[in-house]
Amino acid sequence: MTEDFVLKLNFILGKGWGIEDDNEKSHLSSPTDISRVKAINRLKEGESRIDGAEKIRRHNGSYDRCLGVKDCEYLIYNQSYILKNWSERIDGNTQFLFCDRTIFHSKNRSYIIGLNWNVHLGQYGLCSHSLKDHLSRYCFSLSV
Repeated sequence: MTEDFVLKLNFILGKGWGIEDDNEKSHLSSPTDISRVKAINRLKEGESRIDGAEKIRRHNGSYDRCLGVKDCEYLIYNQSYILKNWSERIDGNTQFLFCDRTIFHSKNRSYIIGLNWNVHLGQYGLCSHSLKDHLSRYCFSLSV
C-alpha cells in the first residue's frame, strides 16, 4: 500500500489498525480488469438489511472472488476507469461498494472498507463499515 493510501485508512479507521488475512494478490491491474468487476448484493429475497459478518459469510459460500484492500487502492487512484453505472443511485440513495476480502481490526472492532460516491466532489471516496453494524440494500460486494 502506498503511504498516501495508508493515510486515508488512518483517517477513516484511526491509527493502530491491523489487517486480517490479506495474502492474496490484487485482481485489478488494468482498465480491462475493472471491466470484469461485478457489484453483487448479498441480501436474500425479502431482506432489507444484514450485518457485515453475515455478508462476509455469504460471500465465503459463493464462487465469486471478492476484492480486497489492494484492489480498493487501485480503484481509488484509477477512478476514470470505473464503470459509470457504479455511481448511479438506487431509490435516491448512494451505492456503497465494499471490498470484502480484507478485514481490518481497530479498537476492538472489525471493519471492511469500500467506496462511496461523493455527490459534492463528483468522485469516489473511501469508506468503512463495522462488521457488527447492519448493511442495507445499498451496500454491494465487488467481485470478479
